[in-house]
Amino acid sequence: MAGGPDDDQLTQGDSSRTDGYAFERIDRDRLPPDVQYTPEFDDDWIYPSGDKAGGRRDDVPVQGLELGVVSHLNQLEATVEAVLAGLAAYYDATGAYPRHRFIADEASFEQVSDGPIGIVFTCQPRSDQYDDLTAHMQALQETGNEDALTPNRESALALAAHLSGTLAAHDSVNSGHAFAINVHEQSLWEEYQQVGYSAIVERYAPLAFETMYDPLAGEVDFDEPGLAHVSELSKPPSYLDVDRPDELPDTR
Repeated sequence: MAGGPDDDQLTQGDSSRTDGYAFERIDRDRLPPDVQYTPEFDDDWIYPSGDKAGGRRDDVPVQGLELGVVSHLNQLEATVEAVLAGLAAYYDATGAYPRHRFIADEASFEQVSDGPIGIVFTCQPRSDQYDDLTAHMQALQETGNEDALTPNRESALALAAHLSGTLAAHDSVNSGHAFAINVHEQSLWEEYQQVGYSAIVERYAPLAFETMYDPLAGEVDFDEPGLAHVSELSKPPSYLDVDRPDELPDTR
C-alpha cells in the first residue's frame, strides 16, 4: 500500500472518471499533515498508506465504534474538505489520526450509494486504553472486562466533536447540508445511529471482518468470529448516544 515519497500517486489516477469531485484533485495543502494517501488499494475508497500517522493497523480497535459522514452528491467536495479540517483539528488536539478512508470520486459515490445521499467518509478511532493490538486482544479475553467491548468510545466522542465543528463551520456545507441532510437516506450502513442531528453517524462494527465476536464471552476465536449482528453480544456496546451537537465536547 505504500506510495512514493513525493505522493505522486495522488495525481496519477484517471481524473476522467468524473468531472466533479475527486479526492486526488484536492490541494495537498488541504490534506492532514503526516498522512500519505493512496488510490491503489481500492477503486472506490482512498486510504492512508505506509507507516505514517493514521496508516498503521497495529493499534486500532479490533472492533468498536465507527463513525461515518453522510453527504449529498452535490456537496461531496465541500463535505470532504470540512472532514479534512476536522481530522487536522483532531490531530492537533490528540497527536493521532483515526483509521479512516474517503470516497474516491463521484463515480465511486454513485457506485456505493443507492441514490444522491450516502456516506463519503468512515473512520474507526484508536483505542482509549490499549497501546497496541496485542494488549487489546489480551483485554478482550479477560471475561467481564466491559471496557474492552467498546474500547474507543472516548476517542470517537472527541473525533465526532471535531468533525461536527468543522462541518458546521464550513460555509458550503453548513448552508444547505450538515444539519439539514436526512442521513436515513444513506444505504451503505444497515445498522447505525445519528450523532445528534448532524451529518455524522455511528455504528458498532468489526475491523476487516463481516462478522464480530463477543469480547465478554471468554476466549475469542479471532480467525472465525461468529456473531452476525450486534444484538448477539452478551451486553450492548456503549454508543455515543448524542441527541444534539452541543452535547459533544467543546473543542474550542
